Amino acid sequence: MTDVTRSVVNRYFQAYRERQPPEAIAALFSEDVDWNIPGDTSRVPWIGRKVGRAGVADFVRGLRERVESLRFEVRSVLVDGEHAVALGELATRVNSTGKVIESPFTFEFTVRNGLITKYLMLEDSFAVREAVLPDIEARRKIVENYFRWVDAGDPRLFDLFTDDVEFFFPKFGRGRGKDAIRRFRAAFEAQIAELEHDIAGLHYIASDAGDFIVVEGQERGVTRDGAKWPDGTINEGRFCDVFQFEGALIRRTYIYVDPDFTNADDSRVKALRATL
Repeated sequence: MTDVTRSVVNRYFQAYRERQPPEAIAALFSEDVDWNIPGDTSRVPWIGRKVGRAGVADFVRGLRERVESLRFEVRSVLVDGEHAVALGELATRVNSTGKVIESPFTFEFTVRNGLITKYLMLEDSFAVREAVLPDIEARRKIVENYFRWVDAGDPRLFDLFTDDVEFFFPKFGRGRGKDAIRRFRAAFEAQIAELEHDIAGLHYIASDAGDFIVVEGQERGVTRDGAKWPDGTINEGRFCDVFQFEGALIRRTYIYVDPDFTNADDSRVKALRATL
């Protein structure tokens, strides 16, 4: 029994190293295999429990699509009857982020009738999750470029968005796609001659996963008829923008600002300020 277990486990590792077809690797497992790689399945799509040989094959395909193996070293395999434990180390690059996972690993196998019936892999699940999560600092830099290029009228601005980007601005409403942003920009520039954001004074808040970045800040500008804002009394030029990312691109940007830059809504200003 021990020799059979060792042989099957060695064949699995050989098939993995040789990048044999997913179905060939799955054939080493029983149809009711208990397969599990614990971790944050909400963020790491290739781990978790798999069902049957089809699940194993899906795992192999998904893993190869998402990561590049840089090092995979099995240091020892301990076998006792139908049970085996393999110890080693790996280094893997995540394609979506470019980050490298370096982790020791432990595999636990059970082999019955020449097939693997139990598969449990333990690794540094925190390191795996961190490698899958985007680089928040890189996204913060993208947002900073967004404000710089908005102020400069730089056409590179549109390279920051996904093709189906969702956009919102008060009074304009919601639009989808880069053409919606172009339409808004044309309407905005017809009224605004100058716009400048205080980029050095921006405050950034990122969600835990880095998918959302919220920015609070101040801006100044001049309308086409020469009116300037902020006035320091009513309009302080404050805004808050919410950015949602997909990879390295912005897929949603919602701008929350009072578009009444020059306090033209005089009756509402008076009604609200009467409470001060």
